[in-house]
Amino acid sequence: MLKLTDIFGSPSRSQIRPGMAYFVGTGPKGLTCGSCNHHSEQSEGQGHCGMYRKMTGRVGAKIQAGYRACKYYETRRRTDDNEA
Repeated sequence: MLKLTDIFGSPSRSQIRPGMAYFVGTGPKGLTCGSCNHHSEQSEGQGHCGMYRKMTGRVGAKIQAGYRACKYYETRRRTDDNEA
């Protein structure tokens, strides 16, 4: 059922995850928070979103690494121990 507050093409309530910087699934297709540079994994596949903290000044709720990426997704930078 379409509600009067639903706007075609806009993110819906089902895409809201507390602690995420933006709506779930609005980032690159097929990528998840777990591979994002902003996701700081702490334990059991959960972590905090660094972009959320940057935007709000607060540490948000823990988010799952498997959540679909948001529009602020950045590919995780690799640190290579062999580089001089």
